[in-house]
Amino acid sequence: MSGPPSQGSPIRFENEVPQAVDPAQKHGLTPGLETVEEAAEPAPRARALPGWVDNPRVNVALFLATLFSTTYAGVDLVLQDDLRRGFLEHLRYFYVGLPFSLSLLGILLSHELGHYFVGRRHGVRVTLPYFVPVPGLIGTMGAVILMRSPVRTRRALLDIGAAGPLAGIAVAVPLMILGLHFSHAAPSRTGPGIGMGESLLVELLARLFAPPVREGMMLVPHPLFIASWFGFLVTAINLLPIGQLDGGHVAYAVLGRHQRGAALFFMALLAILAYWFYGWFIWLLILLLMGPAHPPVIHPEPRLDAFRWGIALVTLLVFMLTFMPIPFRIYG
Repeated sequence: MSGPPSQGSPIRFENEVPQAVDPAQKHGLTPGLETVEEAAEPAPRARALPGWVDNPRVNVALFLATLFSTTYAGVDLVLQDDLRRGFLEHLRYFYVGLPFSLSLLGILLSHELGHYFVGRRHGVRVTLPYFVPVPGLIGTMGAVILMRSPVRTRRALLDIGAAGPLAGIAVAVPLMILGLHFSHAAPSRTGPGIGMGESLLVELLARLFAPPVREGMMLVPHPLFIASWFGFLVTAINLLPIGQLDGGHVAYAVLGRHQRGAALFFMALLAILAYWFYGWFIWLLILLLMGPAHPPVIHPEPRLDAFRWGIALVTLLVFMLTFMPIPFRIYG
């Protein structure tokens, strides 16, 4: 999703090598194949990668390191300026950062496992999630999985691309409701500070579940709220219809080669928004390196069915509800 995480970071394609299919299996539709004709074609084989890529110990080690870094960051987010802390003081108060870290990692893990299980169901060779621990604002740059073989159809691509954001938001919304319930009002502070932006979904949930705040007071967000807020931001960024972001997968499944035009439009929009939030410049550089266009699938046909169109519309709605034009504002 260190700044906004790329949680749910773009899923990367790896090169493939053709491998013959056992003739006895030619007409047994494997998960993700849409027709008998597709099942009869050679199945792509994953490219050989360094041994550590497929070593679950690496995934576990990165997860534990990210748990430490996000909990460490959570201590700062909870205590703020109430204590001048060194490393040992952070460890002393480590427990106060756990609600933030466990909530954030729960959202990120749900996102990546959505991709993982749906990818496996469609016969795509995918790795376990790799978490990215970094020191900084929230202690992580998110998580990523690798797709080591190409996606066969646009239907499968849409399923895989949408599964992550929908799974992540399904966890983030209840956590935000709990976070709003546990948040409290306090006297407003003067002086410099950083304000969190609001999406349509944040505004709606705040109106429904936030405690009343009188004039001269401010809402002090609970760590669950902060974690789910970053979960919303991660979801929105990943649903931009650009390159191999999740939104790029969905947009290519729906628009085909016209996805590139949608990507260029949103990159131009981010360039305009960067006038108010400089962080979009960083994302523009990342997206330029990634490239706006999405690689083609093996079989552009069959077209999407009604169920997939429904998934695409739900995904678009989630993007509209979670996108924050200006995620952060600096006051003072």
